[in-house]
Amino acid sequence: ALQPLGNHPRLADQALYWVGKAHAGRAAAADPANPNQKTQMLNEAVGALRQASDRAGQLAGSDPEAKGRRAEILLELADTHLGNKQPADAARTYEALLNEKLLPDRAEETLERLVTALHLAGDLPASDARITDFTQRYPQSPLLPSVLFRSAENQYARADKLGKENNAAEAKKGYAEAAKRYEAVVERFPEFDRVQRARYGLGLCHVAAEDYEKAAGVLDRIPAPDRTGDLSAVPFVLADCLIRTAPAKAEDALQDNMLREKLGNAANLLDAFVAANPKAPETADALLKFGYCQKRLGVQLAPGNERNEAFNKARTAFEKLA
Repeated sequence: ALQPLGNHPRLADQALYWVGKAHAGRAAAADPANPNQKTQMLNEAVGALRQASDRAGQLAGSDPEAKGRRAEILLELADTHLGNKQPADAARTYEALLNEKLLPDRAEETLERLVTALHLAGDLPASDARITDFTQRYPQSPLLPSVLFRSAENQYARADKLGKENNAAEAKKGYAEAAKRYEAVVERFPEFDRVQRARYGLGLCHVAAEDYEKAAGVLDRIPAPDRTGDLSAVPFVLADCLIRTAPAKAEDALQDNMLREKLGNAANLLDAFVAANPKAPETADALLKFGYCQKRLGVQLAPGNERNEAFNKARTAFEKLA
């Protein structure tokens, strides 16, 4: 409906801008089970917004308001790049907005988005430099939790890389520093919209340090309704921590109760994880661990229906793996 406006020289950039916005809106409402459709819509949005930006730039000489419109278009373009998993393109556009001072009234939010884009693009040194810039310029900003969260994510990514390079000593230091940063976010900003993701990162740092008791305590505080999306692996990791901290042998009633409680909770978590994530990379391992839990629980039980049920559940899980 907006396409005919593109023939009007003073309205062309605005028409293309709204066409791009419309495509982005359609992408946001696209069927999650059809990622290709969403990508296509976002690519169409990027194309329209680029055209809008170019047209606004051409009109800047004759239309005093075109420069301001172009700045808003570029911000929308960068956001769309980020949503389309093109963080490097997004970062370049955010950088241009800041370096050219095109949106001085929105520099704070643009800088926060640049921090995120650089992190997602894997340019950790540049992201850290912008984090330092942000914390110095906007120490009381409501966007500070997001920036400090990215600081923790940058440090975790570095530690993870060192671990994969078999540099265990430096990786251990890196995870410890990442844990401090995640913990600061959790403690200072409990209302932060990604506080549960920060808590998950903190738990993973404890796992990397093989402090499974502490990891389980942190992960258990993530509410069940939040364990979706990028937090869908929380039940799997928590169950693994419970298995690792369960007594090796039940030599008395206290140890027997502890073993049953930890392995029972782990089995429930793994069962729920497999049901909710049948195609996740961790699902096979979750089935193996579930079978292991049921087998050990069966060993602890007296002969009878309950024991047979535990062994049957273990066998069913192992058969699924086969």
